[in-house]
Amino acid sequence: MQHLTPMAGHIVWAMEGKGKMTTQSIYRAVKNICEKQNRELPENWDAVVRQTLQAHCSSRPQYKGGDDLFVYHKRGYWSCSATSPTIHDL
Repeated sequence: MQHLTPMAGHIVWAMEGKGKMTTQSIYRAVKNICEKQNRELPENWDAVVRQTLQAHCSSRPQYKGGDDLFVYHKRGYWSCSATSPTIHDL
């Protein structure tokens, strides 16, 4: 994986091995991961999650190249095609 933002890493950790997830369940999982790691979520973090999903999904118009980490299934449904990053990836 190329340089990942912390949010992209958190989303991968939150989604890995869980199959198809709703956007709402992704929000809950990311929030849980961040709480466990004592990491503050940015303001408007749910929008950041959506933007990150779209920016790392080659089937979405927001994708501009780079790591293709997420799969868009239909509105509100995503899955993760990556494995968790190591601390060196973040």
